Amino acid sequence: MPPLIKIMSNSNSYSDIRACAIDALGKIGDERVVEPLIDILSQKKGKLLEPKLLLLSAARTLIKIMNRQTEMQPLIDSMSQSDSRDILTKAIDFLGELGDERAVQPLIDTALNSNLYWDMQLQAIEALGKIGDKRAVQPLIDMISKSNSYDSRRSYAIAALGKIGDKRAVQPLVDALNDCNISVRKGQ
Repeated sequence: MPPLIKIMSNSNSYSDIRACAIDALGKIGDERVVEPLIDILSQKKGKLLEPKLLLLSAARTLIKIMNRQTEMQPLIDSMSQSDSRDILTKAIDFLGELGDERAVQPLIDTALNSNLYWDMQLQAIEALGKIGDKRAVQPLIDMISKSNSYDSRRSYAIAALGKIGDKRAVQPLVDALNDCNISVRKGQ
């Protein structure tokens, strides 16, 4: 296994070879590769960006391994520590796929952060729906009522609330059926 980790971590190797090594490590499932994978996904400021193929392989492998272990904090930390829009977007997606409740508050913070790009906020809302934790209900309800009528966060929040299935969301969801925005009425 160490030779595969060496290939995966060598930024001078071809990205497709590195991606194959990452995929093989994912099949093995050894937790020793978590840190090097997070390093690839975190991409420190000033470092050349990794090719998307490599990032996708690293993400897929990390999800496989993280599903087998309990340590999620490095992935959650990568949301707040990365300067890369791609990395933040991938971290949000992974956290939604993993469905771990520890990601709920960072995802709520991301969904409410008006300094981020819209697509990141929308992905965070979608991830909250996938996780289905009740702590997201009130912030999502607030988002529906406080945003302007053409704000796409509203339609994503409605879809997420529908997935969560909490009683507190019934009236806001019923009210959304009469909204002037068709996307809101459809819930995306």
